[in-house]
Amino acid sequence: MQQMFRQGDVLILEVTNLPAGAAEVTDEVIVLAEGELTGHAHRVRLRHGTRGYRRGAHLFLKSDRAFRVDHEEHKPIELPPGNYKVINQRVYLYGSIRVAD
Repeated sequence: MQQMFRQGDVLILEVTNLPAGAAEVTDEVIVLAEGELTGHAHRVRLRHGTRGYRRGAHLFLKSDRAFRVDHEEHKPIELPPGNYKVINQRVYLYGSIRVAD
């Protein structure tokens, strides 16, 4: 069964594999989503076997050990080792799309 994790407006879905051609993110910290009004962000520190990848507009995480997602206004969440796709909730307003945070 596919595991799902949520922290505020970020949904993280377990996936079997990363997509072919996904490019590795080389930053030490990756921002999963950033609030337009508050500037607060959902972040993952990429270290100790945790890596981020991008394929087009999509973000993926791969880790061989448990890792944590942090945010200034939410409790941290701990994810088990695995492959994940990050999905950001968005609000649609006629003529624009924005992050809900």
